[in-house]
Amino acid sequence: MVVLVAMATVAASVGNLVKVQGQLLRKRRFSKALIFGDIKLPDGSLLELMIRAADAWLTKDDIVQLNWALHLGDTVTLDGRVETTAKGHLLLVVRSAVVNVRWEEQHPGVPFGHGATDLIAPSESFGQRKEYTNIVQIQGHNACKYYFNNASCVRGADCHFWHGPPEDYKALRAEWFARRGTQKREQAALDGDVHDPHEKGMKAQRARIFCDWLVATFGVDVLSAGAGVVDVAGGKGDIPFELFNKRAIPATLIEPRPRQPRKVHHKHFAKTQTTPSRHIQACLDPSLLAAEAAFFAETSVFVGMHPDEATEPIVDCALAANKPFAVVPCCVMSRKFPDRRHDGEVVGTYDAYIAYLRAKDSRIQSAFLPFAGKNQVLFVLP
Repeated sequence: MVVLVAMATVAASVGNLVKVQGQLLRKRRFSKALIFGDIKLPDGSLLELMIRAADAWLTKDDIVQLNWALHLGDTVTLDGRVETTAKGHLLLVVRSAVVNVRWEEQHPGVPFGHGATDLIAPSESFGQRKEYTNIVQIQGHNACKYYFNNASCVRGADCHFWHGPPEDYKALRAEWFARRGTQKREQAALDGDVHDPHEKGMKAQRARIFCDWLVATFGVDVLSAGAGVVDVAGGKGDIPFELFNKRAIPATLIEPRPRQPRKVHHKHFAKTQTTPSRHIQACLDPSLLAAEAAFFAETSVFVGMHPDEATEPIVDCALAANKPFAVVPCCVMSRKFPDRRHDGEVVGTYDAYIAYLRAKDSRIQSAFLPFAGKNQVLFVLP
């Protein structure tokens, strides 16, 4: 099939399956099953594209993968059918896409940008959103998140969201951030979380709050037994600092990156003439369990605070070693782990991820910690 590179040949192919090549200028994700976008053809003309889970071509999982694979500025070849929209312009309904040249590879470290005129209004006939349930309102107006978040909105005066008087920008921006923060805390509340979102601790308090919960739930004697607590993927070592340096509970950090304690940690070390806890610079996996078998046989509890891709290994290794654990999951990372399934479905949401992890063992319990963000802790008691 010949690859089309000019609008004239695309227009002559309405109703037919074609291959089109161009540069991706814009991508608008309407849902997990629907994406609109614009590509610029080599002749300079713009063509709107639609990627949807329909026509027996693509599934929702396919749409998710394409959304991850396609980046603004990339040169792509698209396979699909040419249609005419209600507004009279051409629309390419995509069934597959191949990235020919990535913008990032050609322009390392340079973000892709385009002019506000290089846009096509999305096709309303295919379900353009009319209501907004996740938007900050200021003075009764739907505020533009791009304008108030980073003072940049490519649509400028044509934006249908509110920008407000330029002379009031500083005050309006402060109000936007305050309202957005409140909104995010409220939206982050999970089913079963009884803590008031307005009274939750901030990010800097997470390690302390988690360690307070560990002491209250497991007890100092259990945590201090043998080699003590193992904190996996603990970054700068906040959990070991709270346990070992502030509560005298033995703790070991397992983190593949070099340890870089925070300033507050250094100040504490200097003031108390103490040192950080032990650090094993590695990833938690079966090979580490084998290499450090004697050590892990003596550990008391496996823990992890927002350990990203290490979440499941913490659960698996703790269960395999018959050790108690407590982990606070955060990122689902379905792109990195596309083969995860729960009840026959891809594990693509936070709730599905929690259910997937809890299904590993009937002893796994759940609780909520009083801080902002993902705060559900999964644990097994001794």
